[in-house]
Amino acid sequence: MTLGPPPRRGLRAKLATWPAGQAIHRVQGASFAPDGFNPCLGRPSRFAPITDARGRCVPSLYGARSFETALFETFFRNISQKSVRRRVYASDLALLAYSVLEPQVDLVLVDLASTGLHWLEITPEELFGGSQRTYAKTVAWARELFLQTPRAQGLVWMSKRNNRDSALVLYKPRIARGALTVSQPASSLLDAPLVARVREAAASANITLIEP
Repeated sequence: MTLGPPPRRGLRAKLATWPAGQAIHRVQGASFAPDGFNPCLGRPSRFAPITDARGRCVPSLYGARSFETALFETFFRNISQKSVRRRVYASDLALLAYSVLEPQVDLVLVDLASTGLHWLEITPEELFGGSQRTYAKTVAWARELFLQTPRAQGLVWMSKRNNRDSALVLYKPRIARGALTVSQPASSLLDAPLVARVREAAASANITLIEP
């Protein structure tokens, strides 16, 4: 199914709460601080970059409820259930770091899980089923949800690649100073304990981790 353009007014979004104290696990570019928001640089993603009503960049921060889900949303993101080439290279882990944030307040997010999508009258397949070539369409929805839901500080959904857990994106203009603290500083994914966890996650999804 093809995702159509979002309405420019009248979106009815269901809101969800990410509670204070619920860890946000991040697998991010090694050059980013644990609480660093992406200032609209790099490759497009499903829900970023977006701009505000005046066309200015809205910095974004991705995370997940678990290390494994953050890993599937980043390091394993190009491998789908139907991928023939099911391997990744451990050397690429050098480009990434793992950290954990702890929100100090409840975060208000647009619910993009199945029940939330009923409110928007779109299906999971429409929003999450497309490849990277469809990101312009999903980014357009993210922007309208940001503009039309001023209470929302980001979006939350069930991970497409690890649908036992949720992922989220936060938008910086809606996050107050001090709302996020770093509970676990950034560590290289090449550190031995993390490589072991990457290896285990890969094996769970029939993905081969090519190591030196």
